Amino acid sequence: MSYRWVAIRSIIKREARSSFFGLGLYIASTIACFVSAFIFNSYINTVEGNNIMVMASPLNTPLFYAVIVATLYTAISSSTALSREKDKGTLEVLFYGPVDHLSVILAKFFEDIISFLIIMVLVTIYFVYTAIVTNLGFSISYLYAVVLSIFIAGCMSSFGLWLSSLTARIRTSVLLLIVIMGGLLGLQFLQNYILTLKPEDLSLSMVYVMGIVSNVLRIIRWASPFSYLMNGINAVALGSTSMYLENMLGALAYTVIMLIISVYTLKWKGVRKL
Repeated sequence: MSYRWVAIRSIIKREARSSFFGLGLYIASTIACFVSAFIFNSYINTVEGNNIMVMASPLNTPLFYAVIVATLYTAISSSTALSREKDKGTLEVLFYGPVDHLSVILAKFFEDIISFLIIMVLVTIYFVYTAIVTNLGFSISYLYAVVLSIFIAGCMSSFGLWLSSLTARIRTSVLLLIVIMGGLLGLQFLQNYILTLKPEDLSLSMVYVMGIVSNVLRIIRWASPFSYLMNGINAVALGSTSMYLENMLGALAYTVIMLIISVYTLKWKGVRKL
């Protein structure tokens, strides 16, 4: 067991050093801040236009969009983590040393979480500056949102690692990520659209079809990391402690299950460049 943690720490240090001195992390942070600034500006203009003097948790909405950008970066990074190493042949070399499948998966996962935390620290610095300039304060819900976002990042990372364990080429991993993430996002929007429809306005056949689609979506939502992201946003926005804890535990269970699946998938697909 001790050799495994030594291997994990070594891989994390190598990956973290590469990320820290690379551009990807800071590009993602910059995009997250720009998106947050745009949303915050729109939010302020809307509030001023409606003559609202008091806002509840004004920084939460921009934060949610920053979290979306950061988690998408985590998904992209993790989805190419293993396939990049396979493509270069370095993953096979690692396995000649005291490294096994679990060590690699856990090391990549923890490195993703570290990168996500760095982004959130940079984003929080930006939010502190924004709060000082605009004279807006932080609420406790901001802290709740940041803590929950770590669990959401775990979902995205574990899902991306599973995709990466399936492929041996970076291009294939990216295409697979785009197709699956696009499909899951499409289903998420479809589910939201279904909720706006009134059964009395639909024909009998359409009601039957919509019932089937709803049941399929109810099953798929457990496999989609976006479901945990949207549920987490709703939990913080509503201030529901039970919903917050339920989503946190669900995200944790999802992450553990996907990491286990990733380990066995990597064993099945192998670590050699095909």
